[in-house]
Amino acid sequence: MSEVSVFIVVLCILLCTGNTQDAVLTIERSSSSFFIGEFITFKCDMNEGEDTDWYYEIKKDGREFVAYNTDKDYRLEIISTRDSGEYQCSGSRVRSHHIKNSNTVSITVLDKPRATLTAGTTIIPVGGSVTLTCSVQSSDGWKYEWFTQTQTTSEIQIRDQQNRDIRVSQGGIYSCRGTRGNPVYYTDRSDDVTIEKTSQSRTETFPTLLITGLLCGILLILLLLLLCYIKLLKDKSFIRTQHRINQDEAQHSQNKYLQGDACIYESIGDYDDREKAECRDFTYSLIELKNFTKKDDSLLYADATYSKAECNSNKRKSATEAGDKAVYSEIKPQETQGIFML
Repeated sequence: MSEVSVFIVVLCILLCTGNTQDAVLTIERSSSSFFIGEFITFKCDMNEGEDTDWYYEIKKDGREFVAYNTDKDYRLEIISTRDSGEYQCSGSRVRSHHIKNSNTVSITVLDKPRATLTAGTTIIPVGGSVTLTCSVQSSDGWKYEWFTQTQTTSEIQIRDQQNRDIRVSQGGIYSCRGTRGNPVYYTDRSDDVTIEKTSQSRTETFPTLLITGLLCGILLILLLLLLCYIKLLKDKSFIRTQHRINQDEAQHSQNKYLQGDACIYESIGDYDDREKAECRDFTYSLIELKNFTKKDDSLLYADATYSKAECNSNKRKSATEAGDKAVYSEIKPQETQGIFML
């Protein structure tokens, strides 16, 4: 048999039996994990002839899932976890009914996911920032949307941020979600994470307050001591001033007596014994000092005039009858509260 005959026989066998490895089934992304609500697009390629030369069928787990039709692409909306399984496509040639089977693709369907937001730290240091990370488990191909709000402002989306990681330098309440596919599929929103902006970390707050309290206590004690010291100085100054005033008054009184400006009162008894017996109430006579003469260090002499003491009794002679007489008296220079003793 010639080589030409052999080639014709092999070609006839291939055309009659078909080559099951020639057809290829693909999906539009490399991930094999899908979530309820997403769409899957199957592409079935026979790699022979024109696309219109074939009818296409989709099988799931070896059973017919989509009957033969002229569309090589099939879009499946996932509505349940029961859509998980092994998928394969087959092609039937329009004229010869020749069958070609593709490879299989495994699909796993999961419940709708929730994005997870994590933060390196929830405290922003002065002049710094913190890193926030948004993730969706058990899948890939995601882009991310970020949201922020404060206690006094409504929620807004952070524009131009679709990365998995972002850095923020402002305090607020942050959340995120994942997106992918066409039409766009959204995961559930993550839990909120509150980021605070402060000049101190929580570990530094207590020591700072403690030091501040001690300093305030020390300052308060020093202030009280200062006030007590000022009060003590004022009391001492008042005592010295009062003592000085007392000395000045005593000196002034002494000078007045030495100059003869003062009057000394003396209790004078009647020289008549009979009158003394009959009259016991006496008045004091006024003595005026004149012409001081000091003879030695112990005695001081002066002329004095006085009016005779008058008895309150009617039998007593009047003071005018006695007359004024000059009397010399010894005066001791002993001072008792500014008064000379006779």
